[in-house]
Amino acid sequence: EWKDYNFALDVFAKTGFVPWVLSEGMQNADLFIGLSSSIIAHKGQRQRVIGYANVFDDFGRWLFYQGASAAVSYEHRNAMFATLLGKITQDYQAKRRKLQWVQIHHSAKLQRDDQHEIAQGILREAPEAEISFVRINERNAFRLFDDSPRGDGVAARGTWIMLSPNKFVLATTG
Repeated sequence: EWKDYNFALDVFAKTGFVPWVLSEGMQNADLFIGLSSSIIAHKGQRQRVIGYANVFDDFGRWLFYQGASAAVSYEHRNAMFATLLGKITQDYQAKRRKLQWVQIHHSAKLQRDDQHEIAQGILREAPEAEISFVRINERNAFRLFDDSPRGDGVAARGTWIMLSPNKFVLATTG
């Protein structure tokens, strides 16, 4: 449901425009990597996967797009993602600075073993980096509202509520 929006945003950014940036860089965040893949299926079975990533800096500014060099079998997708993230880390550190904090966004809920295997690509190039995996759950039961007397009822973009040490609800649209 977001493919058209993401495609339009990618084209806009790749033609040299900046769709939006934060007024200040985020603390504890060097890179935001939107990790995604295209799956080639045959008769309902996942056959091959090719991965790609959109990379953003701590201001939310799009930096570059990087794709895997070849499609792999579904069973080898994590190794492919690790290789892709290793190349991204290498490119970032060569052009900017030592990588310390990485936020990886993926649409699928990754198992802990998958996260560990994928993170190895970054850790081979930046062994001290802290890596967080983020998944946006668009079908959650939570809704945030602004109930202040002067508010319009809509929670401001960036409003968040901690549910547990590793879970929180964040308003992303305002």
